[in-house]
Parts: sequence; C-alpha cells; structure tokens
Amino acid sequence: NGLSEGDRMNDEEINDIIKESKEQGEREHQEIEELILKEGQKFDGKPPEVILLNRKEETPVINKNISTKLNRIFRKLQMGKKKIFNDYQGFEINTDQFIENLIKGSNISKSFNNHKLENDASIIISVDGSTSMNKLFEGKKTRITIARDLVATLFDSLKNIEDIYLKGNIWSSNKRGKIAITEINSRKDVKYITTTDSYNATPTHMGIKYSIDMLNKMKGKKKLLIIITDGSPNYHQIVDGNSQRVNPNTYFPIVKKSYEEALKVTPNILFVVITPYHWINERFVNIFGVDRVVYVDQAKGVNEKVIKRFKEVVMRTIAKT
Repeated sequence: NGLSEGDRMNDEEINDIIKESKEQGEREHQEIEELILKEGQKFDGKPPEVILLNRKEETPVINKNISTKLNRIFRKLQMGKKKIFNDYQGFEINTDQFIENLIKGSNISKSFNNHKLENDASIIISVDGSTSMNKLFEGKKTRITIARDLVATLFDSLKNIEDIYLKGNIWSSNKRGKIAITEINSRKDVKYITTTDSYNATPTHMGIKYSIDMLNKMKGKKKLLIIITDGSPNYHQIVDGNSQRVNPNTYFPIVKKSYEEALKVTPNILFVVITPYHWINERFVNIFGVDRVVYVDQAKGVNEKVIKRFKEVVMRTIAKT
C-alpha cells in the first residue's frame, strides 16, 4: 500500500475511527432532524419554518359525470337512513350489509346490530406543490391540473351531504428551507392548487405533519388522509450561509417519523404517487410500506384510485352516522 510499518493502523485504531465516525454521523443526523422538525415550537399556530402562501389562481374543471354519480349514491344512502331512522334509532349498522341491502332493496332490518354508534368523517386531500407537478402526464394535462380537477370534483360530490367534512392543502419548499402551505378549506379555495417557481422542492415531512394538524381540528371522528405527489421527498436547509439539500439518508427517516406520528391519529393514510418512474414508487414503498402506496402511471388511474378510497370512506360513514 506504500505505507511503512509504522504508518499502518492496527485493528483497534481502525475500529475507533469507525466508531467515532458513526457517532459524529448520528449527532449530525439529530441536529438536522431537530432543525427540520423543530418539535414543540409554535408561531401563530404553525411551525416556524412554515408560511401560509397566497398562490396564483387556476380555475378547476369539475368532472360532473363523476361528481353527480357519487352524489347520487351518497344521497340515496342518506335518504334511506332518514326513512328508517325513527324505527331503528340508536342502533349500529352492519355497514357492508346495509349498503348492499339498501341498493338492492333487500330487508334493511338485517343490517342492524344492537348497540349505539355515532360517527362522521373528516377527509384531507394533501397535494404536492413542487414544480415537477407542472410536468405533463401522458402528454395531456399537467399533474397539478389532474390533482386540482380531482379535488374540485370531490368537493362537488358532497353537495348537501351531511357529516362529511372535506378540506385540503398544497405544500412545497424553497432552497432556504422555508415551506409554503396553502389551505383548501372550501370549494372556492380549490383554484389555489397551483405551483410556484420560488417554492420548488418536496417537503413531504411537513405535508404529512400539517395535514394531521388540520385533521385534528376537524369535527369528523373517522379520519382519512390522501396525499397526492409525484416526486421523491426532498428538502433543503442553510448550512454556513449556503443552501444545501439534506442527504436522503438523513431526510427519509425524518419523513418516516412524521408518518409514524400521523398513524397515531389515523390508520387511514394513502399516498397516491403520480409518476412514470417506478424507482420513485419503490422509494415510497420503502418508506411507507406497500399497503399505503398507490402507484399511478396513467392519468385516469389517479381518479380511479383516489375516488375509490374516498367513496368507501364516505359510504361507510353515512351508513354509520
């Protein structure tokens, strides 16, 4: 190796260097994690690295065919419930059997158990607002347009439907670590699901954390979080005055920690990954698990996957309300 006998390190010295390097790496990881999460620190009700951004407006296009069909199903369930409510007040419904029997016109009384249950639902649709969401999907619509139109369609499907509370948000960050979030609190806010060039990165950890904070403030007992994203989680911070991308080996565990904290609030979390790249989907599966990730490489698949989960939660909530 070109080293003299005296210059060579023995095994003990090598092990000491490895141990010291690992300890240094763990300290750096902890410092970065504390910097990113800043747990326990609040400013105007939001983490100090978050700003609420007024984004540009784009008019969403509602898929009336989908929203009308969903609304018709939801209203039929609610009308069926009201019709039989007086006879069966205070009883829990066997949800799957109730839905099947009501639509088929079968004996609904078989759907009831003998103990009371009160229930309603809160749903958050959380959208990645990084600039890659502006890319065309299948050469037609941009990914952000698909997400915006979908959220508008879901809001429209809930017209005159009681006990279902739907909100959303869109998030992205800049190269100085500042995270910009826009809340979607009503149908009229959906037009703000747009991207902005000055906030181009994908701070998935805060997309999860902020969405869970919103869910906790909503009335519904059953809670569902759907996150629509197209890219691998990434985040920047300032180090010695310079912007630096956080190493994935450091950042991904932080994202996973946010996710694990979210699971304490609701087990109903779904990541819809809109991308033609399988490696991005594999990265999400490695972080969140295969059961939590839906990979979509076709535009129509986004609507199908999200609407399927949305419809399931709404129908079960109506049946149990």
